[in-house]
Amino acid sequence: MSKNSHKFLAVGTLVIGTLLSGCGGGDGGNSESSEQTKTRYDYPIKGANFVGTQSSKLRYEQSEGDEQLELLLSFTPVSRQEIESSFDSRYLRVVDALINNGVREFYKSSVESQQINANALYYVSDDGLVHEITELILSNKSSIIDVQRSMPLFNAKGSQVWANGAGTSSSESIQTKLSSLTGKEAKLLLSDFESSNSMPLISDTDNCDITWAETFTQYGDRREFVISSKKIEAASNTIIADIYLMCDQLPSSHKFTLDATRWFNPSLSILNEVTKITIDNGNLTTSSLNMVSIEN
Repeated sequence: MSKNSHKFLAVGTLVIGTLLSGCGGGDGGNSESSEQTKTRYDYPIKGANFVGTQSSKLRYEQSEGDEQLELLLSFTPVSRQEIESSFDSRYLRVVDALINNGVREFYKSSVESQQINANALYYVSDDGLVHEITELILSNKSSIIDVQRSMPLFNAKGSQVWANGAGTSSSESIQTKLSSLTGKEAKLLLSDFESSNSMPLISDTDNCDITWAETFTQYGDRREFVISSKKIEAASNTIIADIYLMCDQLPSSHKFTLDATRWFNPSLSILNEVTKITIDNGNLTTSSLNMVSIEN
């Protein structure tokens, strides 16, 4: 998913939305038998695969405070050649590095709303998770391996969804340091926080360092959603990112925290996401994203 990458719709990262296939693939390992799962859910986790399609669009409602936005998303697989015709050289540098590291699946999302018309680019990494090419990745000046697994969104296959039962979880943490960024580059990285009254004033010409530490957790819990009269089995994950900023022209360092909780099905991407952001442990800003319909 964008105006903000983590806001699943990020694209922008706004986030994503995509329609995936609900058939094929391996065993998602949920607590029901295969036959029970097929009978109960129109979109089970078992056998789900992320394969973006232009023939269906996902409608979302996004809210933050008193502001509400309706979004229509579509997702389509793209080749390296198609990426070259739609995205600039910064994206191509990253895409080529990802391809050299074994990434083969790329997806382009289109986001439509009264306020936003935007595209974003996603890939399935070697961790089996869908990631967006965000400013964190675009701004990285060293090895792409350092950030290739950053800010995952959801599992691309039902067979890889954490399935050890309700109340269980699995976590992975990574840390990345970005040095000698311009103030302009730092602000792009922190665009999710720009509407906060606590956002520090960063000069475009400042020299900044950012340390990005995140923890991604997958859960064994399951939940049922009903969207467009379809019963959907959903799994959950969370991502917490602590971002530490130091700039030559700022009197002190600053800490930015992003905390996102999601429910998803690999065949339909993210169904629900609640994101909380804070700066220096100050006032909390909460936004939510909800899929409201599947349109063919």
